[in-house]
Order: sequence, then structure tokens, then C-alpha cells
Amino acid sequence: MIDFWQYIRTLYIVLTMMISAAHAQNSDYFFENNYADYPIITFQENFWGNPKYTIDGNKIKASEVRAFMEIMPGDAKEFMQQHRQTLSGTSLGYASSAVALGGVYYLSKNINNINPQVIRNSFFFIVGGSLLGSIGAQMKINGIRKVNSLVDNHNYLIRQDEISGPYLRFDYRNNLIGQKIDIYDGPNLLTRGQLEALKNKYPELQLNLQKARNAQRLSQTIDVLSLASNIVFITYVVTPRFQSSAPSNFLIPLSITDLALSFTSPLISRSARNRTRVGLQNFNFRE
Repeated sequence: MIDFWQYIRTLYIVLTMMISAAHAQNSDYFFENNYADYPIITFQENFWGNPKYTIDGNKIKASEVRAFMEIMPGDAKEFMQQHRQTLSGTSLGYASSAVALGGVYYLSKNINNINPQVIRNSFFFIVGGSLLGSIGAQMKINGIRKVNSLVDNHNYLIRQDEISGPYLRFDYRNNLIGQKIDIYDGPNLLTRGQLEALKNKYPELQLNLQKARNAQRLSQTIDVLSLASNIVFITYVVTPRFQSSAPSNFLIPLSITDLALSFTSPLISRSARNRTRVGLQNFNFRE
């Protein structure tokens, strides 16, 4: 009986080695670090802020991206988790817009009977929608940042032997007014002087990053206008004297303006990030 089990164990080890050897011969990607057949994945944010993945301009599904990332199974799993989190954040954003629009609709239905209670009710609708939107926006930001990093890591992994200079990537964070985009060489944050030196050396990089910077400044301007609109609206709600002296039909245009600004600013911020991605990817994989 002992000899039989020893035979089984020996056979198992031999078969495992044979399977591994055959896999090594048929899959150079894992055992010879050769990823020449793997395409570079381009990640951007679409009009609604959801992830969009392309290869040579052709759109692909998130499941296809995960299949390419299976060379690093942990990254592939995390990629799908972060992709889904981003979509969930977008859904909360839609819900927040619906709640805020409900507040505007409620206000418009009671515009002829305007009073402090109507104003406060509509205010709670709009603020509730804003809070819900903030939660969704944070979920989306975290998901987008992580997906961006995972795609950058994957592209570096499959092309590291062809990269002779810096490998640029970026991260971003939201400030009170607008967003801040930071550019890195690998894990190292570039100083303003280092980035300017690279832009002066590579005019195409400078052109792409300047376009992104222009979009970022426009987004910041819109954020300032949105903040001013919020201050005026809150002042109207909490100040009885202001309520009695201001015309009631002032509220609806103000609410619509605030919603329009809150929609436009993220759209332009996404444009700035997409332009940055294109500029950095073109730089990293230039011929």
C-alpha cells in the first residue's frame, strides 16, 4: 500500500512538471517575459464620466481589458472591482441629479405661492441631491484614479524593454476650486522645473499638456461661478429680509444655472484629464 501511494505521488509530480514544461513552450508571455503581441490599452473617460477603453482607436470591453491584465491576476481582479465602483458612482450621480431636479420642479410648481417653507423644502431637495452627488463623485474619482494606475502599470509591463526614457503618468485630486493634476516619472513626482524641461525638449508633449491646462483653467473658472451661485442661493434661503425683497422668479433661473454649472465643470475637467492621458501616452510610446 505504501509503495502504491509513493507511485501516485511520483506520477503526480512528473505530470505536473510535464504540464508546466508544455505551458512554458506554448506561452512565452509568462516564462520569457515576452509581451510583444499584447497591445497598448488606451483609457479615457467618456462624456458621462465612465471608463472607455480602446486599442488602436477601437473600443473594447472591460472584460477584454481584464483578459489582457491576467498576466498579473491580482491587478486583473482589482481592475474589475474598480471599474464597477466607477459605474456605481456614476449611478449615484444620476440619482443626485434627479433629486436636485425634483427640488427645482417643486419650486416651479409653487412659484405663485412662494414662502419661506417652499424655499426651504426646495433647498433641502437640492442640498440632498448635492450630498448624494458628492458621494457618487468620490466613488468615481477613486475608481478612475485606480483604473488609470492599473492601465499605466499594464502598459509599462508589456513595453518596458522598449522604453528608453522617462515613463510619465499622472494622478489628480480635487481642490475646493477645480482639480490639481500631478505628473510623475514612474513613482517620482516631477517638480515644475523638471516638467518644464521635458516640455521644452518635446514640443508635442508641451502642446498636449497646454491644451489640458487650458481646459483645467476653464473648469476652475466655472467652479468659482458655481460657488458664487451657491452662496447667493443659500443667502436667499436663510435671510428673511432677502427673501422678502428679491423677486420669487429669481429662484428658478438661479437653480437651473447652478445645476448647469455643476454639470459643465466635471465635463471640462474630464476633458483636461483625457488630454493629459493622450499627451503622456504619446510621449511614453513615441518612436
